[in-house]
Amino acid sequence: MLSSISALSSSTAPIYLSKDSRQLYCVLITASACLLLLLSFSALRSSSNNATSYTSSADTDALRSSPLPAPPSFAYLLCGSSGDGDRLFRILLSVYHPKNLYLVHLDLAAPQDQRERLARELHTFPIFRSARNVHILGRAGFSNPQGSSALAATLHGAAVLLRLSRGWDWFINLSAEDYPLITQDDLLHVFSFLPRSLNFVQHSSYIGWRESRRLKQIIVDPSLYLSSKADVFYATQQRDLPNAFRIFTGSYSVILSRKFVEYINFGTNNLPRALLMYYANTPSAHMNYLHTVLCNSPEFNRTIVNNHLHYVRDENPHRHLLGLTLSGAAFGSGFPKDDPVLDKIDQQVLNRGPRGVVPGGWCLGGIGSDDPCGIRGNPDALMPGPGTTRLAKNIVQLLTTKELQSHQCIWEEFPSQEMTFRQVGISSTCRRKQLFLVKFQFSTTDPKIVTAMAGTKASQWSQAADNGKAAILAIGTANPPNIIQQSSFPDFYFRVTNSEHMIEFKEKFQRICDRSKVTKRHFVWDEALLKRHPGLLTYDSPSFNARQDITVGEIPRLGMAAAEKAIEEWGQPKSRITHLIFVTSSGLNLPGADFRLLQLLALPLTVNRFMLYMQACFAGATALRLAKDVAENNPGSRVLVVCAESTGFNFRGPSITDVHSLVSMALFGDGAAAVIVGAKPETGERALFHIASASQAALPESENAVEGPIRETGMMSRITKDVPGIIAKNIERSLEKVFQEFGIRDCNSAFWVVHPGGPAVLNEVVKKLGLRKEKIRASMEVLAEYGNLSSATVLFVLDWMRKRSEEEGKETTGEGLEWGVLLGFGPGITVETVVLRSATILGNSA
Repeated sequence: MLSSISALSSSTAPIYLSKDSRQLYCVLITASACLLLLLSFSALRSSSNNATSYTSSADTDALRSSPLPAPPSFAYLLCGSSGDGDRLFRILLSVYHPKNLYLVHLDLAAPQDQRERLARELHTFPIFRSARNVHILGRAGFSNPQGSSALAATLHGAAVLLRLSRGWDWFINLSAEDYPLITQDDLLHVFSFLPRSLNFVQHSSYIGWRESRRLKQIIVDPSLYLSSKADVFYATQQRDLPNAFRIFTGSYSVILSRKFVEYINFGTNNLPRALLMYYANTPSAHMNYLHTVLCNSPEFNRTIVNNHLHYVRDENPHRHLLGLTLSGAAFGSGFPKDDPVLDKIDQQVLNRGPRGVVPGGWCLGGIGSDDPCGIRGNPDALMPGPGTTRLAKNIVQLLTTKELQSHQCIWEEFPSQEMTFRQVGISSTCRRKQLFLVKFQFSTTDPKIVTAMAGTKASQWSQAADNGKAAILAIGTANPPNIIQQSSFPDFYFRVTNSEHMIEFKEKFQRICDRSKVTKRHFVWDEALLKRHPGLLTYDSPSFNARQDITVGEIPRLGMAAAEKAIEEWGQPKSRITHLIFVTSSGLNLPGADFRLLQLLALPLTVNRFMLYMQACFAGATALRLAKDVAENNPGSRVLVVCAESTGFNFRGPSITDVHSLVSMALFGDGAAAVIVGAKPETGERALFHIASASQAALPESENAVEGPIRETGMMSRITKDVPGIIAKNIERSLEKVFQEFGIRDCNSAFWVVHPGGPAVLNEVVKKLGLRKEKIRASMEVLAEYGNLSSATVLFVLDWMRKRSEEEGKETTGEGLEWGVLLGFGPGITVETVVLRSATILGNSA
């Protein structure tokens, strides 16, 4: 024992990079390159396939005929306890592939009848019976996660799997709370490009006071020697932390190479056995043992990837399918029993039917049945789906040398003559959002790292952002001078409309105003103007002409005030403006407001104009999308976008028959915003935000949720209570594609410019996407200060964000973050999704 501990102590000394290690990194480089080619191929397919589709027959034939590496084989250990039989059977169906090997362990806490029933169910399942690759552990043991018996169960299962087959390449252990987020065809396809020596284990050597106190405890796990279940018990004394080796902790879930599993079971090095003796009396040994063996073994500590490819979140983890799929993980963890999201994963991600396995390239259909896998074909025939792209992006990120080594139990140092490794622990598992392929040029005197950006739009952007891509070069906003505080608006509204007798209705309106989160609003009209047009003060008086008189004149002037501010910030002569996009839902006229603004600003008569009428709240984002297309396809062009809105077109007195109008009266205000958009900023110009992509989608069954019919009485605004729910139900679908394209994995890693249609809409977006409240701070501030300004609102939010970012010393205009999303919502219901890349704030960056 003493000799083995002495041998262990040598592992903490510096370890020189061997020839084999250099070869390993060369293999990783090759693997990364292959995965990048895979991503490029997958990107071509994914542009025409939805999230649940599989490759076409032509693609499949191409895959099968191409010289792809042979797919590997996984050995799965599925572990559960009492009452988990059905859950383990469902997991088995979701991860089944005839190429793999499966061992199911229902521990002794489960009654024998549960084990027998599960065994019968497995034996009678036709595919399992014919493939003979599913087994159940007959002599089960206890598995107490508080002690060391859970580790014993894992090691037992791994040993049995070694005995069952010599053909598998990686060991994967799953609990009853796990579930796959990609198909086995996806997993096998991606792993076919990887070195078989890699181990995916989340680990850290950071031992804080909690961990230190736990690891110093001495426990005895009765599950190791009693035939009945019993809790662990603790010794009165504690022991010091070891100094002969370094302790590492991490996640229970692992993906281990066969070579490492053989090492801990059959290896002649005494390290695995010595550490097993130590951890036999350590709480939750299964969270430490494998990690410590890996990182203290010179043969394996450079094969570890600090990620277990599981998606685990602390906050309400599995309510958001978008976060699960965009994580790039192979599995999700912590699902409660019968979690509804599992059904969504089956339907939308795995394409798995009830009590069926996940279809793959090996499925040839069935005779006389609807089972797509009734006839088993070639297990090497894979049909990768969209999950391939997500996982490949994740693994390319993990295998970049900077990422791999900085988060391993070792890191690389470059002394003058030779590269050495020493053991450290990195607790952070945060990952940068760009993907890198790192190419090493090894030299004993001058090692160089040459980085090339990987094949995603996000990573390519840094090279292409200033090469023909559109950017917002200036922002200006304006509001009319008349201000009414929200706290006094109900009194003003019912007084000026001669409706003070409607006491109960006024009280209802007061509650709506109180819940609106609005503190004040600006209006082009004041009390004197309203009294000059009494038709505006009643609910149903013919007043279209009066409303036209107000808005047709005021809207261009309001737009001019915002445009002049944007042009002033831009710092270029107005003669450089080549295109004008004017947006309003306030008033109709020929010539339009665009022509009037052309005159007010004295713009060149050759300016190309676009007039967007009656698009309402999503139109500001629509205008950005149009401006992006114009700027990128017309070299040298500079586009002036102006959004101007006024409530003069829909202000009216209350009616007890129309509660919807009260919501509009409580939310909307008047204002205008303008931006200058152009590609390739020149000397004297500065990009505020780059417009990476823009897209539009109409939500199903939503045409009556937001309406604004125009009658003789003006615009009749109707916003139903269903709007927040409809947006929440569909928002993930609008984001999934762009998130995949730009590598945005975590919603909270981006900045958010969300149209503040009202607090209910913002709250539903936050809830659905799992955003932190501060992510919508800019939207909430604009809502409070100005109300809902329809099309101009998102530009107000952009302006507020970039100014506040500069005031607070942030490095970028997007609250210090690089990537962000702008969302516009409006009638239809229509969603505009714009991906933005922020710009560095000069003077704030380090």
